[in-house]
Amino acid sequence: MTPAPPTAPAPPDAPPSRFARARAAAAAPFVAAMREVARQPLWFRAGFVLVLAVGSVAGAVYASVHLKKRDAVHATASAWGAYTAAAQRADLDGMRAALAAAAAANPADPTPARYREMIDRGSADADAPELAAVLMAHHRAAERLPEAAREAEKVLATYPKNWLARCYVAHHALQDLRDPAAAERELALLPDPEDPAAGVRLNGVLYALRLFDATGRDATGLRAVALRKLVPLTRTAAAAAAPAAAKVQLVTCYLEPFADPAAVPELAGYWAAVDRLAEDAVGEATAAGDTRTLARVAELGPRLRVALALIRAADPARLPPDRFKSLVAAVDNRTRRAWLAVREKEPQRPEAYRGLAVLALQAGDPAAAVQHLVDGLAACGDRPVLLEQLVALVARYGTDAATRALADRMWKSAETGKPSPVRWCLAAETALVVGRPDAALVACRRARAADPRHPWACGTEARIHARAGNFFDAREALAALGEPAVLASPALVRLHARVIVGTGLWLLRDDEFKKAAAAPGKNRAAAVAFLRGVLDAPPDADRSAWVAATAELVLATDPDAGGAAAARADALFRLAELSAAPHAEDRSKPPVWNPARVAAALRAINQLPPEQRATQDAIAAVATLQLKGEGSAAAALRTVAPLLAAEATAAPAHLEVVGTVLLASGRAAEAVRLLERAARGPGATAGCVVALATAYERNHQPIEARAALTRAEAMPNRSGREQAELIATKLTLLKETP
Repeated sequence: MTPAPPTAPAPPDAPPSRFARARAAAAAPFVAAMREVARQPLWFRAGFVLVLAVGSVAGAVYASVHLKKRDAVHATASAWGAYTAAAQRADLDGMRAALAAAAAANPADPTPARYREMIDRGSADADAPELAAVLMAHHRAAERLPEAAREAEKVLATYPKNWLARCYVAHHALQDLRDPAAAERELALLPDPEDPAAGVRLNGVLYALRLFDATGRDATGLRAVALRKLVPLTRTAAAAAAPAAAKVQLVTCYLEPFADPAAVPELAGYWAAVDRLAEDAVGEATAAGDTRTLARVAELGPRLRVALALIRAADPARLPPDRFKSLVAAVDNRTRRAWLAVREKEPQRPEAYRGLAVLALQAGDPAAAVQHLVDGLAACGDRPVLLEQLVALVARYGTDAATRALADRMWKSAETGKPSPVRWCLAAETALVVGRPDAALVACRRARAADPRHPWACGTEARIHARAGNFFDAREALAALGEPAVLASPALVRLHARVIVGTGLWLLRDDEFKKAAAAPGKNRAAAVAFLRGVLDAPPDADRSAWVAATAELVLATDPDAGGAAAARADALFRLAELSAAPHAEDRSKPPVWNPARVAAALRAINQLPPEQRATQDAIAAVATLQLKGEGSAAAALRTVAPLLAAEATAAPAHLEVVGTVLLASGRAAEAVRLLERAARGPGATAGCVVALATAYERNHQPIEARAALTRAEAMPNRSGREQAELIATKLTLLKETP
């Protein structure tokens, strides 16, 4: 038998690891204790196990309760954090969701339900000023100013320096309570805008500036703060990353300090940044389809043009002619793109067509301007803003070949197309533009043949009769519509007021105005239209005073009444102009204007919104008052800088003002050049020709001066101011005749 092979010896055990040794050392006391318990009697071992079991259960229960409480605390804190974040965004739905989460996390807490109830009713309790601030902004965004002011009072009770709350209360006092004195008191309580407790932001500064303008309060200090603190933001990365609407606010803020000539050099340094913000805003708003922001950018176009003109006037070397021209072209191009985007998105908005027409006129293309307005009338109907602008083109561009060709096309379209009152009304309007009132009347009759009470056709026919001085025929055309239809259209109300004056029924003005004021419509449109119709009549002191006083009443009732402030300003300017009388001591000196009326007119113009103050009509009026009413040629020269920069496309009336200012500033040769253009243009006034005669005399052209004076003497319907200036110029020439 073969013996079994010997068994290999077992390998020695590996030494325990350091971790194993540490674990064994840690467990040794417990092992020893358990061995000791095992050696004890049974009753002791049973009791020991019972104690261990009870302790384990108690520990588990305690841990469970503690963890639940901790989770509830964390959930509650998270819910209130979400509430705070939603409140900062004024997101009421987000706040409600956060409150629901807070209530679920802590059902015993009554606070979430209480805050939810305040949000639902839109009114915070007195001890919740932070929620009142949120509701204040929410109501204002929804155009509920009384409710916003109510919440603002609660905010001010705890935070008296809150800027926006103070502005809301002031606006409420002005608009809803009809208490300008109370509004003034609230604005006087506005804190230092640089105080951190005021919480002033960009929109708050712009809001306060509008209120300051509406109440006639001096905003110089506020505009200085805008220049010092807000305008520099235009260069920051935050501005570049801001939403399009915020970019537009920054651009608007930049334009405000231009009211102070001393600020212009500093503002010039920010032009590039502001121009880039405006460009980005148009691109972003176009991509988003945000027509509101696009319209706001486009409306800033004329003000940006004025700003460029002021920069150039302050430092001509900074903006040479070529550079200035390219910058103006860039502004116009951006404005055009904005209006085109608005028109594409909302074709029934008349502002787009009106803005495009203005741009076409600035580019020297009156036919395109007429086409834009005609397109607007076709898309929007007989809107007053479009009709007024179209009528204004009659005197200036009625003989333009391109405009005549457009009128012919419109007529053929009405004749050959499907019978339509609208087509014939458009044909009538374009016929008026080219000076064919007889053809326009025929077009109106053809429109009324299809619809005897067509408002546009009846209104156009009445307007043609009124322009020809046939006011009783005009009244008959309006009567065909009936009073309710007339009162429903601001354009017809305006014409109705003009007819009242023309037919000698001025005694009925108050009764007729009350009917217009009671007519339904936004911002007292019919009431303002009635005032405009009275101003359409030849200048008269009594009528102008009535318009100014009535516009003041309209504004006291509704400070936001569109156009009432402008009507008041125009009436007061007319009163100031009518006050011009020959110099009492030397009739060869310029006529003397009533200082009180001049001051009142300037004050009314300064209270207009910035976009209205930036119009060429307003600039010309201010310059006239400064030069002829206050005798300040230097101030007038600064004011007409935008008109002088755009003199290539300026209307004859504006050229007359610029030429007169240049003449008073010792620049006779330039004055002659501009006044000759104005005097040759259609609709030249006797005052323009008299100013040209004076310019010739100052420029050492006596023969031309006498010829111009003779022409002025032959012109009928001279105003009192024109007659006084004619006398002064004639006496001056007689003095200098050898």
